[in-house]
Amino acid sequence: MRKIRVLLLANVEDPTERIVEIPDDKKIDDMPVGKALGIILTYGQNDFQPQKSLPSVGAGDAIYFKGTIYYGAGGGSIEITGDELEEIKQKSLSERKAAWFDYAKKLTKERGVPCETV
Repeated sequence: MRKIRVLLLANVEDPTERIVEIPDDKKIDDMPVGKALGIILTYGQNDFQPQKSLPSVGAGDAIYFKGTIYYGAGGGSIEITGDELEEIKQKSLSERKAAWFDYAKKLTKERGVPCETV
């Protein structure tokens, strides 16, 4: 099993780590990042890996993969820095919930790169 760290931000008051276990046969390290992130999101659902005390992984959460932090946006994810993640973590839950899509869209526009499609 490959263990992936995810920082839940969108549906918890205090940012909380969740570990998502990916079966070895999925070979996520050998596929395009967008496809790998989609598999991580799928296996991060409580339907696949129930964690009763934690919400499922989704948009507005941060995925640590291959030394990079990906911030989930509707329909994709964008790379963010540790400083950008800290900025997001400082917001209240209501601010994080209201702003995740706009924030990811802003970063995408500033950098001139598209989100990794999930």
